[in-house]
Amino acid sequence: MNGVKVYLLLASLGLFVPVLGVALGLFPAAALATLLAAPLVYLSGREGLRTYDTPRDFIGAVRFIVVGYIAGTTLFTAALVLNRWLA
Repeated sequence: MNGVKVYLLLASLGLFVPVLGVALGLFPAAALATLLAAPLVYLSGREGLRTYDTPRDFIGAVRFIVVGYIAGTTLFTAALVLNRWLA
């Protein structure tokens, strides 16, 4: 279970970076769209805590976190590109 907590902590920190960057003026406000991936991190954590001791069942948690990373990085990148393109 400690492994699940560690990956949830790291995923949550990854979602906190855009918030901090916007607060410090390093990223455009559109970068907050990255937070739309937060429900996927939550679902991964919920599934992971429930199934961490059964590798086959844990696949669902991995699926949620992978899709969450893809969604988060895509939204973050799109925010940066669009901000630069529209500026």
